[in-house]
Amino acid sequence: MHTSRNELPSSHSPFHATAAWMSGLRMGKTAFPKIILHAGAAGTIFWGFHSLKQLPVPPETRAQYGGFWQYLTIQGIYLAGLTMVLSLLLDVFPSVNALKIVKRSLLILTLPLNAIISLIYWPLILLLPSVILQKATQLPGDSPSDATLFYLPLEMDLALHAVPATSLALDFFLFERKYSRHATRFLAPLLSLAYTAWYGWWVERCGAKNNGMFPYPFLTDNPFDVRLAIYAGAGLVAPLFLLLLNSLHF
Repeated sequence: MHTSRNELPSSHSPFHATAAWMSGLRMGKTAFPKIILHAGAAGTIFWGFHSLKQLPVPPETRAQYGGFWQYLTIQGIYLAGLTMVLSLLLDVFPSVNALKIVKRSLLILTLPLNAIISLIYWPLILLLPSVILQKATQLPGDSPSDATLFYLPLEMDLALHAVPATSLALDFFLFERKYSRHATRFLAPLLSLAYTAWYGWWVERCGAKNNGMFPYPFLTDNPFDVRLAIYAGAGLVAPLFLLLLNSLHF
């Protein structure tokens, strides 16, 4: 019996070819791309934060209770950087199961966290920068209306607000297995709830210590009930976004 061109086995489809290639990457058949991604991402993320400390950041920001750690971005990039460092260690020591467990447990938190940071940051920075950026330091003689927003240099902005989410997503899709139903439906929401509660408590404490000044103007300009809704909304969207990414995983 002959097989027509339209009856070729499904394994010849582009979808299956792509899935097979990605499966080969995840199984460690090609280690070099892993090392490039993990080392490059970790180096870029930590370079971004180190460079941030060299900028003429408004003195009041440095002097505030909590310092840079008030910012969700800073917490997110350090968790992303730690995930990349653990991934790099796994590239060198792939048989250490404890590292695999820790990395997978961290990724299920850091991937949606950094995705939400990017999803919030980029639309606001492009459309409503005044709700997310602090005012730059005023020069002597300037009136309050002369104060400009404190923008980051583009390369630093990308290192802090694009590279973490992008590198984590690439790592997940190229080198990791998709998460189980239990992990996405129970573990991820619990981690998101815990981190949301922690950050909400922490940033409210910082605001109280800093005379009502929060790290982001959209928090400073809103009352407590609206801030609470913002925290809850972000905490709800994060595990839903992970569920979406996991459903797209081969």
